[in-house]
Amino acid sequence: MPKKNDFDVIDISMQMLEAQIKETLNARSNMGALVAVSSFDEYRFSFLTYWNKLVHAGMKGLEDWEIDEVVTPLCGAFTKDIMGDAFDVETRYFKKKIGKKKAKAKIAELVKVAVEAGSTRKWSHTEIYSPVFAGAYYLGMKDWAPVLNRYNAERDRSDPKAPLTLPVEPSYLPPAVVTSIDLPTGHLIISDWIRIEAFTKVANADNFLISHADQRIERSLHVLKCHNLIEVYCSSDPSIVVDREDGDITKMRVGHIACDEYSGNPDNPDLDVVGHVTTDYRGVTMIDKADLMSMLKDAGVEDPDAAFNEWREGPWGGPDAEIMLPPGHYELSFVDPRIQKGVRGLEHVCKDQGEGLETVVMLSRKPQEFDSLQTRLVQRHP
Repeated sequence: MPKKNDFDVIDISMQMLEAQIKETLNARSNMGALVAVSSFDEYRFSFLTYWNKLVHAGMKGLEDWEIDEVVTPLCGAFTKDIMGDAFDVETRYFKKKIGKKKAKAKIAELVKVAVEAGSTRKWSHTEIYSPVFAGAYYLGMKDWAPVLNRYNAERDRSDPKAPLTLPVEPSYLPPAVVTSIDLPTGHLIISDWIRIEAFTKVANADNFLISHADQRIERSLHVLKCHNLIEVYCSSDPSIVVDREDGDITKMRVGHIACDEYSGNPDNPDLDVVGHVTTDYRGVTMIDKADLMSMLKDAGVEDPDAAFNEWREGPWGGPDAEIMLPPGHYELSFVDPRIQKGVRGLEHVCKDQGEGLETVVMLSRKPQEFDSLQTRLVQRHP
C-alpha cells in the first residue's frame, strides 16, 4: 500500500487550482469577460481592490503579490467544491485501485470542471476581511462574478430559523467624527497609552474589535462618554501642534507634519510644535489629569498621584507630553485614516486649518467650519 505522505491530496489540489485559476483569469481578462464590482468600495475588501484592477489592467498589470490577493481567496472558495471528490480519489489511490498518474489526472479534471464553470456551490465560500466593518464576510463566485455574503448574527440572537448568511449590502461609514468634551482643569496628559495597570483594566473593560474601523470609532465614543477619555487610532509618531490667541491655546492638533521629500524640512516652518507622541500602541490617548485621578480612584487605587508618578518615572517614561489648556468646553474632532482612501486628515473636511499638517485629532475652543461639500464624510455626535 502507498505511504500516506506519498500523495498529499490537499497540496496537489491547491497547486492545480492555483494554476487553473490563473490561466482562466488571464484568458477571461484578455477577452474582457470579467466584470468589475464597485458596489462595496466602502468595505475596502482587498480581494475586490485587486479584482477590479485585474478587470481593468489584466494579469500583466498586476504585481505578483496583487495577483495572490485575488487568486488565494478564489482557491479557498473553489477548494470546497472539489475536495469531497478529491478525497474519494485519494482513498482509491491508497487502496491501490488506481495509480498515482490516474489519480492526479482525475483531480486535474475535477479542478478544470469547477474552475471553468466559474460558480461555487452555496456553502463553498471563503472568508474575506474588511478593515472598515466588523463581521464575517464570505466570497463565492457565480459565472465568474464575485458573490459576497455576510454572517447573519440575528440567527443566533433571536431567530434560529433565519438564514445563516445574507447578501452584503452597500454601506457607508464617515471617516471624520465631530463631538465635544469638557476639560475640568485643562492639564492634558498625552501618550500612546497610559501604562498604569488600573487605568488599563478600567479602560479595556468593554471589548471592541479594534482591527475594524467602525469598532475603533465606537470604542472612541464609548470611552469618551464613560471616562472623558480621548483615544483614537494613529500611527507613525505624530506631532502636537497648537494655535494661540493672546498667549492662550485655542486649538490643539495631533497629526503628521508634511516635510520636503529631499531636505526633510517642514513644509510649514511656522507650525507651533509643542511635543510628539511615540505610537508603539498605534494610538493617541489624552485625558485631563483630574479625570485620570478619578478613574484610578474609582478603580481602587489608594494614592492615584503616586501611581501616576510611578508611571512617569518608570521604565516607560511616562507621558509623551503634558499640555496646559484653558479648562472648559472643547469641540473634539478626529479622523480614522483607514476608512476612505484620500481622507487621512481633518484638513480634507475642515476649512481654514492652514498647511503643513495632516491632523488626526483636534481640540478647539471654537466650533470649526466644515466644508459643506464634504458633509458626507463627517459624523456628528452630541
